[in-house]
Amino acid sequence: MDDDSSSCSVRLTIMSTYEAMLASARSRVREVTPDDVAPQLDGGIVLVDVREPSEWEQGVVPGAVKVPRGILEYTIAKHVADPSTPIVVYCEVCHRSLLAGVA
Repeated sequence: MDDDSSSCSVRLTIMSTYEAMLASARSRVREVTPDDVAPQLDGGIVLVDVREPSEWEQGVVPGAVKVPRGILEYTIAKHVADPSTPIVVYCEVCHRSLLAGVA
């Protein structure tokens, strides 16, 4: 293998099914309800909508930061400067937000 700083190798562990991936995420992410989050919307958390831009037309929770799941890892720091800030992510069905929670 060449010592080329522009290349990257990653070893992946493949989950057997999409359902297994979601189950794994559920075991590591604390899920909350809208009622759990509502009292914190006045500044205690950053709310992140991880849906796609075309879905934002359906409506967005006021004050939510819009960051599609596909680019979350490399853009979230633009929206949340302090890594100790609590973040709540949401989507339409809960699958993308679960996966975002382990990212």
